[in-house]
Parts: sequence; structure tokens; C-alpha cells
Amino acid sequence: KNHSDALEGRYGVNEGGNTIWEKGKVTEIRVQAAEKEYMDITLRVQGQPSHSSVPRADNIVAALSRAVARLSEHRFPASLNDVVRNFLQRQSEFADPPLNGAIKDVLKAAPGVELDDAADRLAVLNSEFAAMLRDTVSPTMLKAGYKSNVIPAEASAVVNARLLPGHDPKDFIAQVKAVIGNPAVGIDYDPPSRPPVPPMPIDTEFYRAVESAASEHAPGARVMPFMAAWTTDSQNLRARGTVVYGIDPPLSLEDGERVHGKNERISLAALDWYAKFLHSI
Repeated sequence: KNHSDALEGRYGVNEGGNTIWEKGKVTEIRVQAAEKEYMDITLRVQGQPSHSSVPRADNIVAALSRAVARLSEHRFPASLNDVVRNFLQRQSEFADPPLNGAIKDVLKAAPGVELDDAADRLAVLNSEFAAMLRDTVSPTMLKAGYKSNVIPAEASAVVNARLLPGHDPKDFIAQVKAVIGNPAVGIDYDPPSRPPVPPMPIDTEFYRAVESAASEHAPGARVMPFMAAWTTDSQNLRARGTVVYGIDPPLSLEDGERVHGKNERISLAALDWYAKFLHSI
């Protein structure tokens, strides 16, 4: 974004993929070819400060809490783009029966209520796969009050949103306002400053090099492109025309659950494998 003259690569490698490590070996390499757009939303409520001994119907902390709860419980409309469809089709080839059935229900569902219901069923079995199907929000920060016996004059919350590629932030905010249903809740947001970035092509010499290196270092492992439910800084490079793929170091299921949490870690054997894999690519 700030030093584009120093980054003129035709291809790029970044984090953002998902490499599966099971029983000391790589079994699947998900190459990130698309990702969601990142957007923070701040909800603000202002009112009359007063003594907490007299309950108020217009308590701003309660109003903010209701807004956050409604957003958290809401499920935005599901949709299925080509990258996610192809990824789920590959997953259906080897997924265990319960997950396999849920994936197939999504793939055959008609847009609208049928797809929404299928996405909800998939979320019960695999929340990561389900997050690829719709815009999502997660409350992450709350701020209100300074003393336990005072109803404050202002309260705010930060909700982190991840939008599917190509979705208009303004349309999404309109949906957010409708879900909250309270004009007293102010909404501030910082939309992406560049146009939407399309999925990366996979018919490239670089992607073929990934497949070749995988056959050497992880024989039998499945290699497939996918869309990440999370967001990386690849988008600014992609917007300038560089083809960037996300290829992550291998993580076990348990290690993956530690990401952004306590005790993030990686197996030393997995790290060694990753270094050799990238070198081969």
C-alpha cells in the first residue's frame, strides 16, 4: 500500500491458506486464492447520565447490549461463489458422513431460504466452512461506564465484519441497521478503500509449482484452492495485479484452534516441512 515501488513481484506468497497436519504428516494443502473483506463497525449510543438506583427505559448500556445481541444472533443471507463451490465439492469427496451430507445439502440447495437453512446445518458441523457462505459479524470490544452506580452518558461497541468478495459495504450497513432496528444506535464504519479484488487464477505456473512440490513433499496430500473466511494483507498487492496465494505452515486441529488465542504454537517437524516445501516451490 505504501511502498509499491519496492514490491514488483509477478507472484507472491503470504499467510492465509490452511495446511492440515495429521499424525506427523501433511494431508491437505488449501491454497488461499480468495478471501473476505475486513471491516470494523463501531456502534455508539448516547443518553442522559443518571443514578443507577432508578432504572430507566432508555438505559444506553441496555440499548447497546440489545443491538450487539441482535447482530450476534442474526444470520446474513447465504450465497455460494465459484471458489467456495469448488472447494466444498472437493471436500465432499472424502468428508465423513455427517459433514458430507451437510456439504451436499449446501451444494444442491436453491438460493434463498433453502440455502440459508443448509448453511445453518453446516455451521453446526463445521463453522469455518459455513463462514465461507455469508457475511459475518463478531463483537470484539465493549466500552461503557466509569462507576458502578452511574448510568453513563455514552456506550460503544466494536463489531468486526467479514464480507464476501464483491459485497457492497453500504448494502451491508443497511442490513446491519435493519437488524438493530433502533435509530438511537449510531453506526460508524471504515469500508475498504480499494475496489473489490477477484479470486486469484489457478491456471498459473506458480500454482502448478505448488502441486509439484506437494507431490514431492506430501505424496497423496490433497491440494486445492479455497476462499479464506479471514483476511490478510494480500489484498493490496492483489489490487495492483500481483498474483498472491496464501500457503500456511502446517497446523494440527488443536494448533489451529489456538490461533489468536493462548499458547499459539507449531510443531518443529511441521515448520521444517514448510521450509522445504516453500524452497521446492
